[in-house]
Amino acid sequence: MRDPQWNHEKGRIWRVVHNGKPVAKDWPNIEGATVPQLLALLTHPQDIVRHHARIRLRGLGSEVVPALDAWVAAKARSQAEFDQAALEALWVLNAHGQVRPALLAGLLKSANPQYRAAAVQLIRFQAERLPDALNWLTAAAQDPHPRVRMAVVSVVAHLRPRQPQFEAALAKVKATEPPVQQMLADLKLGTKAVRGRSIPVLEVSPATRVNQWLAFGETTATEARPIPGSVGKKKDKAGSITTQTYRTFVEADAAQTALLSVKHGFLDISANGVQLLSADSQWSSEQQVQVELQRGLNNIEITFRRAKATMPPVFLYDLVGQPLARARVATNAAGLKTFAAAWDAAHAADANALRVQAVPNLMQFAPRQLHAKPGAPVRIIFENPDLMQHNFVLVAAGADEEIGLLADQMAIRPDALAKQYLPDSKKILQATALVNPNGRAELNFTAPAQPGRYPYLCTFPGHWRVMRGVLIVADNLADFLAKNPEPVAQLTEWKLADFAEDLKRVGQHRNFARGQQQFTALACAQCHQLGKTGVAFGPNLSDTLKKYKGDAKAVLQEILEPSKTIEEKYRNVTLELGDENSLTGLILAEDAASVTLQTGPAATQIQTVAKTAIKSRKASALSLMPAALLNSLDKEQILDLLAYLLAEGKADGAAFKHGH
Repeated sequence: MRDPQWNHEKGRIWRVVHNGKPVAKDWPNIEGATVPQLLALLTHPQDIVRHHARIRLRGLGSEVVPALDAWVAAKARSQAEFDQAALEALWVLNAHGQVRPALLAGLLKSANPQYRAAAVQLIRFQAERLPDALNWLTAAAQDPHPRVRMAVVSVVAHLRPRQPQFEAALAKVKATEPPVQQMLADLKLGTKAVRGRSIPVLEVSPATRVNQWLAFGETTATEARPIPGSVGKKKDKAGSITTQTYRTFVEADAAQTALLSVKHGFLDISANGVQLLSADSQWSSEQQVQVELQRGLNNIEITFRRAKATMPPVFLYDLVGQPLARARVATNAAGLKTFAAAWDAAHAADANALRVQAVPNLMQFAPRQLHAKPGAPVRIIFENPDLMQHNFVLVAAGADEEIGLLADQMAIRPDALAKQYLPDSKKILQATALVNPNGRAELNFTAPAQPGRYPYLCTFPGHWRVMRGVLIVADNLADFLAKNPEPVAQLTEWKLADFAEDLKRVGQHRNFARGQQQFTALACAQCHQLGKTGVAFGPNLSDTLKKYKGDAKAVLQEILEPSKTIEEKYRNVTLELGDENSLTGLILAEDAASVTLQTGPAATQIQTVAKTAIKSRKASALSLMPAALLNSLDKEQILDLLAYLLAEGKADGAAFKHGH
């Protein structure tokens, strides 16, 4: 199960109930039942009852075969339950090594596609004893129902390793529906290792454990010290450590993909300064993240919260759980110190800078807290490895809401992009321009003389509500935090399951003005069209509503899980141009000589690149739309926004009529 509250230590028991059917409470007694009684149960409406009846009939031995044949023969094909009886009988007979080609051929012609698909699945287990198996699969490959054709793909996938002649049936499959197309695409992958966090490696070589780490907060970047929990050490029984950061290095001969795993529920993981994971869960502690190693020296940092003195084991391996073939980690303290010194030398120019990044696909800054002393020189380096444009705007103490709202108001102004979405306000202390994906900007200034909390945010409309942090100006950070406790941010990581009981309320008593306000504040129209309003950069929302036929749940899932399904024309692509230059955006056109790319929603952000200048290209598995877009809203605001979308922005929608 992929439920976030599940792990290998604390189990969960779930009761799944069909909303449209009554809960079955009357269960027949299968143990001790006679053969006629068991045969009658093969047409029981509950599959679990039929399942146990089949198990019992298999266990009784071959003497049930004549009774089974007689039971099926006694039923008229015109009976409603005939197909069910035939299917169950065929499965029981299969367990006894028996085939009934005539009965199977009839089931393949059933009026119900579910029975036709089930009959196809039976061929998988009986193909060597069925002379017409290939002809039947070829005919089923042209079935009008996609479920039957998908069953053919499944059966051929199992048969072709030892009986390659069945591959011919695939040539007749009509791949007109996306699920069928996806199955055929998956079949082409074969058993090659698939990349991605949703494909976990289940067996990891012990040799991939990374044992050499620098512990920060107690030592300098180049001073290695033994880390509790290393090989040959017993567990340290020292007291708890609230937060502890560790760093190690990986030297790679070539760019490659690695997987890092660790068991801890509260942590941040970054590689080469890019945050890959931030987790806070007492239930889900098994972490496995994909790391894109660059050629040369790579830096990996893990910050553990609620950590003990003993560092949890960390493993770094290839896509099938084995040691990396063309990469090395330090095997002793001297090697770690050498790597650290090389890293420090390579990054000496940025040694005293405060580094901030946009976390990919999460619409967050990392870190979310910086520190400077009053009146001291400050150098901030802002990097953007995300797929969207972002800026870094430092504002006066307590001015984040005011500046954020002014930024929202700019969303409808024609000069907003030219102004980099920076409001005209004296409360903006420092700001970068919008930074493109994989871009970088730098700010140099003198810290305010007055100690306090100075917020920083991204003023691209809608981003500031979740993409924000704070520069704390104080002589002593610990003393300042003790006297000025950090306010708790009101953010919720919404999941589709959170709305299971609320979606029925989206069609009545909603607030049009509030829905419109959220649509504007989140800058939806900067990338999408709704009716005749907005920019045609991302998917047209009106078309999305038609596709889902106004299904509120499906529309909400698109917002909460934007990377779940991405239309190819809206898939972000990065073109590597050499000399560490790249362009990221949507491909608008391509011919033999060039590629036309749109890097942002504005018409001025369209570029044509000669193919001779492109070294490589990489399609992203992540949507341009961030997953955390609604985290700053409460449930009622989200329902109002959803009602506004379903009404296509029209105030006369049924959801906004408050009749009594």
